[in-house]
Amino acid sequence: MRVATRGFTLIEVLVTVVIVAVMASVLVLSIGAGDEEQVLRREAERLQARIGYACERAELSGREVGLHLRDGGYAFSAQQTEGWRFIEDDVALKRVNLPDATHLSADDQTLEAMFPEQPQFLCFASGEAMPMVIELAAGPRATRWRIDIALDGQTTLRHRGIDDRDWLDAGGPR
Repeated sequence: MRVATRGFTLIEVLVTVVIVAVMASVLVLSIGAGDEEQVLRREAERLQARIGYACERAELSGREVGLHLRDGGYAFSAQQTEGWRFIEDDVALKRVNLPDATHLSADDQTLEAMFPEQPQFLCFASGEAMPMVIELAAGPRATRWRIDIALDGQTTLRHRGIDDRDWLDAGGPR
């Protein structure tokens, strides 16, 4: 009497391995894209918070605070008798270098590689601010983030995907 053994053929095993490998590669690629999106959002939120803090500092100190933007980074400065000086004594307002893939633009203008001598944005001691739009992007296929700064110093964070036509609010104003 012959006993039939059941098992998998070599072809069935190879097909299963290929399917698992394809699914794993798709998962790895989707996780990588999500990391870039989260880094960009975190940088936009951090810049929004720092602008709010800079405007509060200007109002409390009675001195204007400026924001210098360059492609790939930003820095805050304070008005002194001899001109604008970068703020180095406050950790929240020190110079920031953004991740390599992240780019800034202000009011739809491309920024230079070096910090300008004069700030592009000002928080006044009166509590007012220069209206401005700052945009962060990390490549042509990534979500874009935008910080709208109003005359009263309030900021609104917005985002837009590559297929979206309108900017969507990402949270309440600060």
